[in-house]
Amino acid sequence: MAMPREKHESGRRITAAYRLADAVLLYPMAQPRSEAARSAHLRVDIAERLLVAGLRAQERADESEAARRRLAFLFDASQRLAASLEAAAVVQTLADLIVPTLGDGAVVHVPEPGCRGRHTRIASSGVLGGRPPEWWDWLERFIRPGVKRATHLAASQLGSAHKKGRPTDPGGSEELTFLIVPLRARGRTLGTLTVVASTDQRRGPDELALAEALGNQAGLALDNAQLYEEQRRIVERLEGVCGELDVARSEWLRDDERRRIARDLHDHVEQTFFAIGLAATAALQDPSTSGSQTRWSQTLARVAALSNAGSEQLRGAIFALNDPNLVAMGLVPALWKLVRTFQQRTGIDTDLVFTGAQRQVPTEVAEVLHATAREALANVERHAQAGAVVLGLHVSERSITLTVHDDGRGASSLVLKRIANSTTHFGLRSLRQRVRRLHGTFSSGASPDGGFLVRARIPFPSGGTV
Repeated sequence: MAMPREKHESGRRITAAYRLADAVLLYPMAQPRSEAARSAHLRVDIAERLLVAGLRAQERADESEAARRRLAFLFDASQRLAASLEAAAVVQTLADLIVPTLGDGAVVHVPEPGCRGRHTRIASSGVLGGRPPEWWDWLERFIRPGVKRATHLAASQLGSAHKKGRPTDPGGSEELTFLIVPLRARGRTLGTLTVVASTDQRRGPDELALAEALGNQAGLALDNAQLYEEQRRIVERLEGVCGELDVARSEWLRDDERRRIARDLHDHVEQTFFAIGLAATAALQDPSTSGSQTRWSQTLARVAALSNAGSEQLRGAIFALNDPNLVAMGLVPALWKLVRTFQQRTGIDTDLVFTGAQRQVPTEVAEVLHATAREALANVERHAQAGAVVLGLHVSERSITLTVHDDGRGASSLVLKRIANSTTHFGLRSLRQRVRRLHGTFSSGASPDGGFLVRARIPFPSGGTV
C-alpha cells in the first residue's frame, strides 16, 4: 500500500531535523569556553525546535490519514446501507459495519411502526463473540435506559458497565464502554445504535462524530425502507380496491343485463305465450270449430307460429344469459357471431361492416354495444319485415359508433313514441339509458334511405385492439 503524501513528507521532515541536530551538536569546539557554551545551547534549542516541528508534521499527517479512513468508511457504509430497501437488511448491515471499525460489538434497535415489537440485530467481534445468551440479555437490560434517553432526547449517550450502582457483567470482569447514537431522519428518531467496546479503545470526539454520521446515514436508509414499505402497502390496497371495483362493476353489469333479459321476457316471451293461450282457449270454447277441420287447422297453425316465435325469443334470452365470452372474444368477433346466428335463424341477409382504427374497447362499452345490436336485430326480426340488414361499426380516436340499418317497412313516429313511453316495451328505452350512462348518444327512427336505423355512439379514452 503506497504511503500517503502527508505521512511521507512528515517523515522526511523529522529525518532532516535529526540530521541538522546532529550536525549542530558535532560542530567543532574551537571557540572560547563561554562562546562554546552559548553555541552548544543554541544548537540544542534549534534541534529541539526542529524535532517538535517534525513531530507536529507527523501528527498532522496521522490526522489526515485518519480523516481519509473515516471518509472512506462512511462512503462504503452509505453504499452498503442504500443497497437494500428492506428494514431488516438495513439494520443487519448497520450492525455489521460497527465491528471492528468502531467497537467490539453493536446492538441496533428499530421499533416496528404501529406495534411494540422491534427489529433487534447484534454484531460482535472476537472479543465478544463467545458470550452466552445470558450475557446479551444482561447487556439488553443494561443499555435500555440509555436507549430510552437517546430516543426521547435525540442525543448520543455515553456509559460504562462498571459505574457505581450498575449491575456487574456476568460474562467477564473487564470494563466495557457504551456509545448509544440515535438513528434520525426528517426530524424523527427511528431507532438507536449501541456501540460496545473495551476500555482500551479510544473514545474521542472523532469517533463520536463518526458514529453519529453513521447513525444519520442509517436513519436515512431506514426512512427510505419504511417509505418503500408504506408505498408498497398503498399499492396493494389500491390494487385490492381496483379489484373490488372491477368485481362490483361486473356484478352491476350482470344485474343490469339480468334486468334487461327480464324485461325482454316480459315484453315478448310472456306476451307470445299469452297469445298462444288465448288462441287455444278461443278454439276450445268456440262451438263452431267442433265440426270445422279448416278452423282447427288455422288455429293450430297460429298456435304453432306463436310457439316458434316464443321459442326463438326464449332462445335469445338464453343466449344472452350464456354469453360470458364477450370479453375474451372481443367486440368484433362477438358481433360476427351474432350476425351469422341471426342470418341462419331468420334467413335475412345480414352483414357487418367494420371501419376505423384498431382500439381497445372497455368491457362496459362492448357489452352495451353488443346488447344494442342484439336488441336491434330482434326488432328487425319481429317488426321490420326486412330482406336485409347491415351492422356498421366505426372506431375513431375518441369514440366508437354502432349502426343497425334494415330495408324493412320502418315504423311511424307515433308507433315509436308509443314504444318509447310504454311500460311494457323496454328495449329501446333501456338501451338509450345504458348508452347515456356511458356519456354517449342513442337514436332510432326511420332512415332517409328507407327502412329503420338504430345508432349508438359512445366515447372512450384508451387505445389498443378491438
